[in-house]
Amino acid sequence: MIQFDCETCFQEYKVRDDRAGQTLKCKSCGSRMRVPAAGAGDSEDFEEEYVEPVRPRRKKNTGSSKQKKSKGGSNATIYAIGAGVGLLVVIGLGLLLFRGKDPGQNNVAGNGGAGNVEGGSAETGTAASGGWVSLVDPPRKSTNWTADPQLSIDLKDLDEKFIVPNVHTPFIGLKGTGQNSQIISVWNLATGKEVNVVNLEIPDKKYYYDLNTKISFDGKYLLTTAKDPETKISKLAVFNVSTGKLVSEWEAGTAGAHINGYKFSGPSTVLAKTLKKENNSFTSILKSWDFKSGKLIKEVLLKSNSNDFNTYNYQITPGGKYLISVSFQTVSVYDLSSLELVKKIELLELLKAADPGNIVSRSLSVTEKAISDDGKELALLMKDLNGTSLWTLNLKDGSVVNELYFPGDLYDAFSEPGYLNSKLTWSPEGKGWLLYGAIFVDRQRKQVTWALKPVPNVISRARILLTPDSLVTQTASAMRDADGKTLYNRKPFLVTVPLPLEEIQQTLAAYDKRSEAYLGAGQQVSLEVNVGNIKFGKPDEVKSILSDVITQRLKTEGFLVANDQPTVFKIEYQEQAGNTLQLAKSVKPSAENPLGRVATGKTLETTAAIFELSWIDQKTQKTLWSKKVAINPQVLYLREATAEGARTEMFENLQSRLRAEFIPYFIPKDDKLKMLPFEITLPE
Repeated sequence: MIQFDCETCFQEYKVRDDRAGQTLKCKSCGSRMRVPAAGAGDSEDFEEEYVEPVRPRRKKNTGSSKQKKSKGGSNATIYAIGAGVGLLVVIGLGLLLFRGKDPGQNNVAGNGGAGNVEGGSAETGTAASGGWVSLVDPPRKSTNWTADPQLSIDLKDLDEKFIVPNVHTPFIGLKGTGQNSQIISVWNLATGKEVNVVNLEIPDKKYYYDLNTKISFDGKYLLTTAKDPETKISKLAVFNVSTGKLVSEWEAGTAGAHINGYKFSGPSTVLAKTLKKENNSFTSILKSWDFKSGKLIKEVLLKSNSNDFNTYNYQITPGGKYLISVSFQTVSVYDLSSLELVKKIELLELLKAADPGNIVSRSLSVTEKAISDDGKELALLMKDLNGTSLWTLNLKDGSVVNELYFPGDLYDAFSEPGYLNSKLTWSPEGKGWLLYGAIFVDRQRKQVTWALKPVPNVISRARILLTPDSLVTQTASAMRDADGKTLYNRKPFLVTVPLPLEEIQQTLAAYDKRSEAYLGAGQQVSLEVNVGNIKFGKPDEVKSILSDVITQRLKTEGFLVANDQPTVFKIEYQEQAGNTLQLAKSVKPSAENPLGRVATGKTLETTAAIFELSWIDQKTQKTLWSKKVAINPQVLYLREATAEGARTEMFENLQSRLRAEFIPYFIPKDDKLKMLPFEITLPE
């Protein structure tokens, strides 16, 4: 079980280990909170593994008959949970937790929707409110480096989660596992050599240590937090990597104060936010210290009940001048010299003015953000009920550009296996972005040009670090084999994977020249939809819905559906009995039951779906590409606890996933060329 507190009201929660990384809503105060990793301390920094909040989905035609009300007519929300050990701990808090929903470029000046600050008070607005003050903050030193091509780090006794700096540098930290979790091994990826092994332990006294350590951008220092179990006072501590010795340690706040977020903010400074409950109110303070002496430089009392500084979705600019925090539809910028809020940007009006295809809705919200390595731009990955979009905000002049749009849910499309790290990563040279650790979007082309093929049977994708010519990642191995048996002899290594840039460019050139291909740019294709067994509804209705969804997906790639074409896109779909889930209902939260969920003792059989997508050469009946996916819900959020309701929810999510599903858009006839997106197989 994972035990953690709400960062706003300190309400205690206990949830299953498999809830780690999910975002919940506190039933006590309503604040968003992220479930920390198992074993993490109460001062967990929420940035690196933030999972976006999931909004209610728009109901679509599902091809099933109208649902009947459950007996008793109760309107209570029902949560269906996979049966198994410990699953009476209910989940949800209003979140849907089910895993499997041709605009051009336009620019707009960014004064609208963004307020500038004078006298230390942030202004906001939806119309032009004065000139934009540049927020560009380049790195203090060059971030240009390449990984050692012979890199091979044995991760057998190390945690497979990396500790990385705020900016793109070759230094990473690797934590020990188990009782050695306070041991940090620091490596230089450019040289492939270990810098030193540091024991994070403050001498002369026992402390509880946070497992979420930070590393400075130059790889010279490590930052951690510790709490005195007797006084309940939290401390910050900095260690010198080269010597392994403690540099300084100091009290971050008074007894009972929690450290919500902390980072290196400059060559000799660190930043932290503390939160404390006193007399039924909450005090939140932003502080900056000189870490070499432990001397407090500045502290500022933050506004109560404000999400301006969102501790689970913030980033410090490469030069250490600003802190940028994102919450749903708002970007907040703090000046780190004064710790004052200097700009607050309301995104919706700003994006609507730059909307190339009417894709901005009132429900559009930020799920991930990333600052470019040169400190000039902020990328925003956003989603709403209709799709997923990628935007860039120019920090020099405030202009925004829509870089990409998918009429579906990319999160669902790449959720099996999922990616527990940042869903949005800039390439070091600013040429594009890696999304969900799975696909690379080329900025100039506004296309997905390459994709990463995960190792079979893995639970989650390995973390990816991008360099100009390679990837740094771990050799992935499944925890279970194809039959579900546990594999114990796993030997992961951290390695360099060269990017086949020359091959990718050759294939892109052939695509642009419209070289002979089974599938190419702007081609007309035929569509074949075959529906097998279904549990509810009529096969013809399901076929019609799937035809509409796939037609929309093909249109996104520039294909038009027509009859009797030489290349056919085929989908085979069928349903069968799925997992049997336990049911829990929503009740009023209490001290004994803070989650407000009570098991009903009943179970519900869900519907599982299997679909196979393929490109077929009609003349030879040759399968050019295929992909098979099985969807079997483990958790569902239902208003009516019926088998038909469970199937309806599954089918709605499946439609959203199909609208963003990975499919090739170029299949050449020349065997020397590859299809696009170019698939790169990750090491096993």
